[in-house]
Amino acid sequence: TVASPAAGLFYKVEFDCAKAKNNGFLGIESLLFTYEDGQAPSVVTPEISCADNMITITCATEGADIYYTTDGTTTPTAEATKYNAPFGITEDTTVKAVAIKDGEASYVNTFVAKYVPIFNSYAEMVAAGVNTIGRVNGPITAIYYNNKNLYTKDSQGNYMDIYGNLPSGLTIENGTTFSYVEGKYIVYEVSGLPELTDYTLGEVSDGTAVEPEVKSVAAGITAADASAYVKYSNVEVTDINGKEFTIKDGDDTIEGYDTFSYSGLAAKTNVDITGFVVMRDKTPRIAPILIEATTETGIAGIEAEDGEAVY
Repeated sequence: TVASPAAGLFYKVEFDCAKAKNNGFLGIESLLFTYEDGQAPSVVTPEISCADNMITITCATEGADIYYTTDGTTTPTAEATKYNAPFGITEDTTVKAVAIKDGEASYVNTFVAKYVPIFNSYAEMVAAGVNTIGRVNGPITAIYYNNKNLYTKDSQGNYMDIYGNLPSGLTIENGTTFSYVEGKYIVYEVSGLPELTDYTLGEVSDGTAVEPEVKSVAAGITAADASAYVKYSNVEVTDINGKEFTIKDGDDTIEGYDTFSYSGLAAKTNVDITGFVVMRDKTPRIAPILIEATTETGIAGIEAEDGEAVY
């Protein structure tokens, strides 16, 4: 609905359509345009907006009262609910509003407000189920970005891969922080990796870099560890076969996969491996972003006074 039509203007019509499954083809079969002639009212049509699931209605005509409905069908009049302050919604809501001054009414404006569930952690969003669309409150800290995969950690210590191109001009470093992340929670069918897609990032700021969690090979990894930022110390890289390899510590092993095409992947002993838990064919693997020689620490030697025993 064009709230305040005016001569000599062009209007853009946008369509919010579900993704098509027939090779991506999507068409609009027909458009119906309706209009009415007449003298525009002197009372300006109210403007309706929604932010953080709160509806705000304003009118540029000083002294005008605003009335609204939320059932999606009833046209508001002076008998409808009078607007006094922003109000919240708990589901997608069609808001209709009219402004009235000295008995004269404006055009009616219709606004479809999209409800966005708000979560305090990735874990809450995951619990809501696959295909949930919502916002996770921050701070959300970025750790690493590679080939459309943005690995992040929320304020409660949960990890999540955010998939898609970064906003233009945004540079990611370990510690880059967002006030929130909004998107759709899915589990990628091929790999089994949980991730957020079709995302929007909140306000960007500089934060504290995330340190990897020190893990033992003996403890193993599970799908619940997906996207975790981890480090294995003083281990061996062996059995390299293309992108697949094994991380070994004594008799204990876990499988790795070179998701990020790490240039330093080679059979080595006594190394520290830092990387992320990724999913490969629905099986968790370690994808390295850094492999470096172990820094040895300990007692280099021991001496005793003449005649004293060495323990």
